[in-house]
This record gives sequence, structure tokens and C-alpha cells, in this order.
Amino acid sequence: MMSPLLRRELEALLWVAAGAVAGALLRWHWAHGWHGTLLANLLGALVLGALLPLQKSRPRTLLVLGVGFCGSLTTFSTWMLELVDGLGGNQPEQALVVLGANLIGGLIAACLGQTLMQRWCRRPGRRPPHVVSQSPALERIDREGGETGHGPHRFGAGGEGHH
Repeated sequence: MMSPLLRRELEALLWVAAGAVAGALLRWHWAHGWHGTLLANLLGALVLGALLPLQKSRPRTLLVLGVGFCGSLTTFSTWMLELVDGLGGNQPEQALVVLGANLIGGLIAACLGQTLMQRWCRRPGRRPPHVVSQSPALERIDREGGETGHGPHRFGAGGEGHH
């Protein structure tokens, strides 16, 4: 018989894996130079920004899109490698473009995602987002981190920087 802790961990892992497959495939498709990395990071920032208003009400969505999809789509390490490559290859202008486009573009994309989601949630006739058919195990994982020691599952938790 499976322990409740193991069941909760496996259920959360399946939600993360579902999003991670799509994010990894899209990242692989865009893996052609710094333009692809920029596109992946900007899309990830946009999606994470859109998830920010939902972080307390949609734990499954956060597991699938935030931790899974965005965690496997975005890449900090490739971005750093591209900066080092530009600086080491006597292309400081390219390195500055890569740095600025990711930082400034990422901030703008995250703010845009958050703003769009907030407006969408407030439009006439739209109720605020709520949890639909949330399992007790995921509610507990989201609320207190269960007994996993991982804390509450938030967008991007554990995804960024692990590439």
C-alpha cells in the first residue's frame, strides 16, 4: 500500500511532468542561438507574470505551467553561457544586447502577463479564479508543503536555474 506522503509527491510530480514535457520540447525547438534563449525566457516571464494573480487559487495550474512548463522552458545557464561567449569572443555589444534584452524584456513581459491576467479576472461577468476539483492532497501540498520539506509550490519553484 502506498503511503499518503508518497501519493502526494507522485501526484504533484505528475502535474509538473505534464507541463515540463511541453516546455522542454518548445525549448529544444528554439535552441538556436541567443534569439531562441531570449524568446524562451520572455515567454516564460510572460506566463509566470500571468500566474502571479493565481498563485493562491490554482495550485494545479501553478504546478503544470509554472514549475513544469516554465521551469523546463526558461534557461538561466544558457543565458549566462551566451553572455560569456559574447564577452570572450570580443563581442561585448552582443553580450550587452543579450543582457539587456533578457533583463528588461523579462521584466516587461512579467508585468504584462500580470496586468493581462488581472484585467481578464476583473472583466464584467467573470468571477475570480477558483480551484476546480482540487484534490485534498494538492490542497495540502499547496498550503503547507505537506511533509515534503519543499514548502508551498509557487510558480518557478525549483525550475529556474536547474538547466
